[in-house]
Amino acid sequence: MAMRHTIDDIGIDLKIEGNGVRVISGDNNVILPNQDLENILIIIKSNYKFLSDYYYDISDDNIDLIDIKLISIKTVLHYLYIYNMWRKIYGKERNRDLKFKREDISHPQTYDIIFNYFKLKYPDKWIDKCSIMMNMSVEDCRKEYTARELFMNR
Repeated sequence: MAMRHTIDDIGIDLKIEGNGVRVISGDNNVILPNQDLENILIIIKSNYKFLSDYYYDISDDNIDLIDIKLISIKTVLHYLYIYNMWRKIYGKERNRDLKFKREDISHPQTYDIIFNYFKLKYPDKWIDKCSIMMNMSVEDCRKEYTARELFMNR
C-alpha cells in the first residue's frame, strides 16, 4: 500500500515496505521499521508544524518560505529516522516518543542539515542565511561551521 500526501505544498510519498514505512520527499528517503502509514503521517505533520513554525518565527521574513519548508521536512525526516532506530537498537529507548525534541533544534546534526542546504543553494550568502536559521550571529555561525568541519575531518 502506498499513499501520496502533501504537507504545506511539500510532496511526501509513503509506502509499506516489509514491516515498516518508506518515506520519500524530494531527495529525502528514509525507512522506518515497525511503523504504519497513518501513525507516521501524523508524526511527520506534527513535527513539521512545530519545526516550520519555529523557523518561520525566527527568520523574520529574511528566509524564503520554500527554504524553511524544505529544511523543515529534511530535518523532520532525519530525526524521525534516528529516533525510530534508537527504539530498535537500545532497549531503554523502546518506548521513545517520536515527537521532535526542541533541544534538537540546536543539535550539531541539525546545523549540518542547514549548512549543507544553504551552501548548495546560496554559495555566496550561505553563512548569513545559516546564522538566521540557527538564531546566532554570523561570527558564531562561522565558529560553529569551523567546529563541524574539524569534527567531520578528524
